Amino acid sequence: MSALRARLLETAAELTRMAAELREADEAADRLLKAPEAAKLLGVSTDTVYTHAAEYPFTRRSGRSIRFSEAGIRKHIREGDNG
Repeated sequence: MSALRARLLETAAELTRMAAELREADEAADRLLKAPEAAKLLGVSTDTVYTHAAEYPFTRRSGRSIRFSEAGIRKHIREGDNG
């Protein structure tokens, strides 16, 4: 294996590790939003957020309380899952 190829593989491994650390930090800093805040981030109405809450992977329930993961919403938008 050439020295350049080895260096490229090392760099790719380091970038992968750094990306994982950033994801972990993002999840650790996650805020749980109420429906109006989530709706604003998503660009939809509060009613739409409540209507589709069961379908959203970023919905968090605790008893009767419903909140929405800010990190989950941002990931949802980044990945284009809002269709």
